Amino acid sequence: MTGVVKSTGKYALLVGSALALSISAASAASMAKAGMDKRVADLEREVTLLTTA
Repeated sequence: MTGVVKSTGKYALLVGSALALSISAASAASMAKAGMDKRVADLEREVTLLTTA
């Protein structure tokens, strides 16, 4: 019986770790997209300034 409890605990730990990693990856992807959006907006502003000058 204790073997079943130990293996269940290991699986729960693995599932928890996988969930934490997926949340972390999603957060990193969201931050990367926000950073890219800012860079694109900055470039668009620069192009507008250069073409209107």
